[in-house]
Amino acid sequence: MNLTYMIITHDLNVIKYVSSKMAVMYLGQLIEFGPTETICDHPAHPYTKGLMDAAPILDPADRGRDKEIMKGDPGSLIDLEIGCRFYARCKYATPECKERDPENRIVGEGHQVACIHPLKYS
Repeated sequence: MNLTYMIITHDLNVIKYVSSKMAVMYLGQLIEFGPTETICDHPAHPYTKGLMDAAPILDPADRGRDKEIMKGDPGSLIDLEIGCRFYARCKYATPECKERDPENRIVGEGHQVACIHPLKYS
């Protein structure tokens, strides 16, 4: 039908059921983009994984999986510094993450992430 809807939410379960593609943003920066199913099953950015872990698990078969709650101050758009905007909250961050902006990289078919140390598919 050539329709496009833009849905803004922190609950990725909503996007999972209504969208074929999704974009994840953090502090105004696009950090992950691709097929919704791929991102939900294999998040490549630690923030995306944090959002997935914060959402209720709807499938009873998945309720035993480990969840990790994000920690730290989410930051502010008022005083942005160079480097990854998720740096202060990321357990995988290295000094390199604070020194330069992450570039978009392809991590799967149609799946891209702006992260210096993207999560590996499991």
